[in-house]
Amino acid sequence: MKNIIWIIGFILALLFCFSGCSTNSASSPLLPDNPVIIANAKPTVAPTITPIQLATSAPAIAPVPTTVAESGVENVEEIEPQAALNCPQPELVQAGRLCFVGGGGETFVHPVSMVSNGQMGWLIDGGRVLQIDLVNGGPSTVLIVPGTLIEDEPVQEPLDLALVDLASGPNNGLLVLDRVGDVYLHDLTTGVWSRDRYARPIGQTSSHYYLALSSNGSDRYLLEASYRYGVRYLPNEGETGWSVDEDSVLVDLAVLRGSAAAFAYILQRPIDSPNAEILRYVQGQVDGNFRPNITITQPREIQVGPRAVYLLDRGGLRLSVLNNENGTLLSQTEFQFPISTFALYLDEFGSSVGIYAGRNTIYLPGKPEIQQEIDMVGQPAFMSGTAPYDPQIWDTIPQLILPLENLPPDARELRLPGAPRHYRQGIHEGMDFYWGPGRQIRAVAAGTVIRAMHDYQEPWPELFSFYRGQAALQGQTTDEGLDFFRGRQIWLQHENGFVSRHAHLSSIDPNVFVGAQVTTGQIIGRVGNSGSPGSLDGPDVDSHLHFEIWYGDAGYLGQYWRPIETRELIEALFIP
Repeated sequence: MKNIIWIIGFILALLFCFSGCSTNSASSPLLPDNPVIIANAKPTVAPTITPIQLATSAPAIAPVPTTVAESGVENVEEIEPQAALNCPQPELVQAGRLCFVGGGGETFVHPVSMVSNGQMGWLIDGGRVLQIDLVNGGPSTVLIVPGTLIEDEPVQEPLDLALVDLASGPNNGLLVLDRVGDVYLHDLTTGVWSRDRYARPIGQTSSHYYLALSSNGSDRYLLEASYRYGVRYLPNEGETGWSVDEDSVLVDLAVLRGSAAAFAYILQRPIDSPNAEILRYVQGQVDGNFRPNITITQPREIQVGPRAVYLLDRGGLRLSVLNNENGTLLSQTEFQFPISTFALYLDEFGSSVGIYAGRNTIYLPGKPEIQQEIDMVGQPAFMSGTAPYDPQIWDTIPQLILPLENLPPDARELRLPGAPRHYRQGIHEGMDFYWGPGRQIRAVAAGTVIRAMHDYQEPWPELFSFYRGQAALQGQTTDEGLDFFRGRQIWLQHENGFVSRHAHLSSIDPNVFVGAQVTTGQIIGRVGNSGSPGSLDGPDVDSHLHFEIWYGDAGYLGQYWRPIETRELIEALFIP
């Protein structure tokens, strides 16, 4: 009888721990029920919402497996690869996989954002939003692509995703942030797309640049990199915002879900530093008690659960789990291959569960029984040939000298590839080097001249109005209009299929003509403002070099990448 009682008690204890405890080595102990104390806060505009006490249940911390760091010291165990299926990357230990394969093609190459509700997963790859059934498997579904019409305006380039609670009322579902600033809403019940927020009106100059999206309940949050602020909004209602650091490169934003307070975490990298940091904002002010004690390099993204912040850095090779109140390191996992993006969802016990996306593969930690290979040949999401935004392609680009001597790429996000251009409802495809008119332009590497517009004629002002009106009517810049706005140009073909494009030139050297060979550092032209709106006000107004790097004519450097990834490649590309 005593043995029976003992067994029953043991089973009850296990059940209790299963529902309320975490057996994962990365779990954090329960935190005291003390209110959050904000220290060293800087004044700013605070959202008009009231903080509440966080829940104190400790979630199970993903991924599997992890190694807990003792006393803030990084103690990391590498994950060993295991050969299985026909996936192009090894699997995680104790993880299930959905492998989307096909001879000589790709399904997704370099996802930059992913969300999940545990049943379905949604990710962005190559400007496409894909939907994946995590329970039943099967081919992935394409929801939208660049050019898809939503309320009569074309999608330009999806950049980030968020989920808002369908149960909380109308105007909820899957949110998609476009690089041009619009946010789209996909009602997961009806399948209908609508515009949740409009932010791409034609203006005289480029302005706002929203690069990250998050949510809490029905509240939407955006991170803006030009005027440096975070914003909270609801459709058809007022917006509130708070200022953020002016001296850092903004990377990502995550907001604690399930709380009435505005607990926002911003991943950023000081402009002159290789190391990144995470700041926690409470009601729009910096919480000085949140102090992560790890070195963050090559940051990619953050997610936040009820008790922990999840950080992907080292170019996707490391996932760190931090206490979301004080930043204490709870665990770290290193990968032998880069993870492109990840998502969190809450399971039935309120614990955070992570899933990961690599090349053509979704990894499901803790579900090793799921090992499915899905033939994607003939499916809409399947891409034959080489994707021009594949990081493996850009690893082969030769090193370059600066096109303007002693002038490095600009620190402002608006002057780098991928930034919006509101005056023509388009996206910037290059980097701007600002210098006085007439400054000499150098060939960044040896190559062959494939375009040199010696016969360029300054256009009539009416032609500017025509192409801007065309962009306003169509909701995007046409290829013809984009070439018009580049003005006088030189294109050079370099090794490994790369092309450099130089735009807005005031003049071209007579020795630079189609078919001519140029050497590294050779003077090819001079800085001007041809084709830019500033040229309407005079020959010297807004003079600068617009410089693009393309893989053939298939895609430009930074297309379909996170802004931080583009910046890192540019920083490594040019020889000082």
